[in-house]
Amino acid sequence: MTRRSAKAAAGLSTYLIGKDAAPGALRLGTVRHLPRGVRREDRGDYFDIWLPLLAPSRELLRWWLDGEMSETRFKIFAKRYAAEMATSEASGTIALVAALTKRMPVALGCYCERQQCHRFVLEKLVRQAGAA
Repeated sequence: MTRRSAKAAAGLSTYLIGKDAAPGALRLGTVRHLPRGVRREDRGDYFDIWLPLLAPSRELLRWWLDGEMSETRFKIFAKRYAAEMATSEASGTIALVAALTKRMPVALGCYCERQQCHRFVLEKLVRQAGAA
């Protein structure tokens, strides 16, 4: 593969863990926990790399799931999640993911089937960090 075609194949997307295959992409599991009943050694069926550091904190996720899932509440969730991702560890990992997207296709995965999911906020943060 030439350098030009490798760059053309790079980029950032999202996928639903367990449903979407994200063919050809490096699948990043941005979830705090493995699917129920899945052993650590079997996680390759769901994602290539598990990055729980990029998942919302337990407290924030509990707050989001225990309340009404309205657009207004999601905006609050997204703002709080972005603040969590501004820590040095998380922001460094986001910068790394952004750099990877310039070399290969990368897909951010979560289990949520709804459009109000942290993976879409994370996608925006990675793009702001310079993703392809």
